[in-house]
Amino acid sequence: MLWNLQGTPVTRVTASDADDPVYGNSARLVYSILEGQPYFSIDPNSATIKIALHGMDREMREEYLVVIQAKDMGGHMGGLSGTTTVTVTLTDVNDNPPKFSKSLYEFVIPEDLPIGKAGGRVKANDRDIGENAKSTYNIIEGDERGMFQISTDGQTQEGILKLKKPLDFESKKAFTLKVEATNLRSEPGSGGPYRDTATVKVVVEDSDEPPVFTRPAYVLEVNENAPVNTVIGTVNARDPDTMGSLVRLWVIGLWAERRAPSRRRSASGVRVFSNYIPGAEMRRRRPRDYWANPSDQELFLQTTPEEAPGCGRAAGLLSLLREQQSHALGLAASEWII
Repeated sequence: MLWNLQGTPVTRVTASDADDPVYGNSARLVYSILEGQPYFSIDPNSATIKIALHGMDREMREEYLVVIQAKDMGGHMGGLSGTTTVTVTLTDVNDNPPKFSKSLYEFVIPEDLPIGKAGGRVKANDRDIGENAKSTYNIIEGDERGMFQISTDGQTQEGILKLKKPLDFESKKAFTLKVEATNLRSEPGSGGPYRDTATVKVVVEDSDEPPVFTRPAYVLEVNENAPVNTVIGTVNARDPDTMGSLVRLWVIGLWAERRAPSRRRSASGVRVFSNYIPGAEMRRRRPRDYWANPSDQELFLQTTPEEAPGCGRAAGLLSLLREQQSHALGLAASEWII
């Protein structure tokens, strides 16, 4: 019932008698309850069914069958009677709070989980039904960095924990969040909306990240008559993982910039002197003539951790300098890929 206070009217029934109401009590009807006590009562004259028991709870029992009798002769002995059955269904009011199934949730989330992907689910159950059972979820403590967000699954009423920012195992390995579930609706005068809280512990799982070059771009220069094994320059890369794996670095391609991309050919005139960083030296492998070879070359580098499959790649510009003359070309639309 929407209002389950004692004495609240539920409905009214009516009965008729074919006897002439002018003569005696033959057509005078009196109503009584045969089944349905102590939950309901009926006014013997008006036939209004009322709540007789305070605090009826839909969550305990939702449906009641009430058998009503109408008896003529004013209800006296010898009177004739008829019965009817009234089905009373209690409607829901929002009188139950949401309740998390656990006080502590623990999730292990890899640090490379994409933004917006679900990292875990929590659930606050509500004994009410329909709109009264719906809740919204919020993070109220522990997310000072704004790393997470939580939304409600409209089908399951679960709270879905998602990332707003990338995780970094090396900077923070765990988060402790306080999550609150709040009813969307509340009854007037109930002091609501009702709510409940739970703790969510997020453990960040280390993922194997590719090495990262320490500079966004490299421009290397070498004279056209420089001897073989001349140091061209130094490049550096590091492994961002805490294990600090050694990193190998090598040239994976060197192409002439002046050729069309579809017709570029390998011109591997540069090699890495040292396979390991820091300070991997780039040395000239064989001589080149400035006039016979285009001066601006695309240089592609790749790094790979010694014991990991991931790699970081970079692309730069190698300028071949004419003897006695500097040929400044600059970095034109070269892109470093890490």
